[in-house]
Formats: sequence, structure tokens, C-alpha cells
Amino acid sequence: MLKKILFYIHLGSLLNFFGLPAEAAPRLTVSECAWANAIQYHEPVSPYTAAAPLYFWTKIQGNAEALEVLKRKRVLLVEHIWQRLSGTRFRVVDQIRLPIRANEELINGFEWEVKERGFFDWRTFSVKQNLPSDYWKVRVYYNRRPIRFEAYCESEIWTE
Repeated sequence: MLKKILFYIHLGSLLNFFGLPAEAAPRLTVSECAWANAIQYHEPVSPYTAAAPLYFWTKIQGNAEALEVLKRKRVLLVEHIWQRLSGTRFRVVDQIRLPIRANEELINGFEWEVKERGFFDWRTFSVKQNLPSDYWKVRVYYNRRPIRFEAYCESEIWTE
């Protein structure tokens, strides 16, 4: 068994050495995010002001491998983890699941996007009502792992 594991590790190293990709992994990244007071047609329509409610909007990009996982499992689980500054640390206040659920129309659209651009886009948001004045942060997770932010994205905000 150990020889088999070492063989696959060695094979992956050789493929990388010669510039060939080893098995590609599903990848989701956050390409844009915004704080807003409202969302319309899956887009933020007004930047956040001190009025409630507070929306955190994200545009997530997925590669071809993420699309294959979506086809196979019929869902990609994305989460917004809302955190509030407490003393010198952030504490989790809420975990909001935002699953990407597959249907044929969505799959067909994503396939076209991946073919044309090399990735697909998914826009989603979470919302909190009646937040106390404080410093807030939202982390975005896929499969219980943080999603990397590709572009500068302000995921922290002070509410008044």
C-alpha cells in the first residue's frame, strides 16, 4: 500500500516537473463581493448605509472540475460565516448555507460558460436583520474550507 501511495506522489511530482497538470481539483473562488442594503436580480443595488438590513453579496467562480462535481453530486455547498468582533477576536454568530443546486437548465448554462470562458459564475447573498453596531466579517466557505478571494473584496464592515 505504501509503495502505491509513493508511486502516485512521485507520478504527480513528475507531471508537475514536465509542466503537465496532475489531476485537477474542483476550484471555487470569490471574484467579487459587496455589502448592500438591497439585492435585485442577484446583484447588489445600493451600497451599504447605516440602515438595516445588511446584505453580503458574492460572485463565485467555478472551474470545469467544480462543474463536474456539481453534475455528479447535484449540489455544491457554499457557506457565509458571519463573525462579530468580540474583544480582540472574531466570534462566529451565524453560518448560512447557500447551496448551488443542480438542475438541467443550470448545468447547461454552466457548461456553456465553462466552454466559452473557462469558468462559470454564481451569484449569492446572505442577509442579517437588526445588527448591533459593531465590526463584522464574513468568510466564504466551500465544503467547510475557506474559498480564496481572487480580487480585492472588502469582507469586513463597521455597522452603526
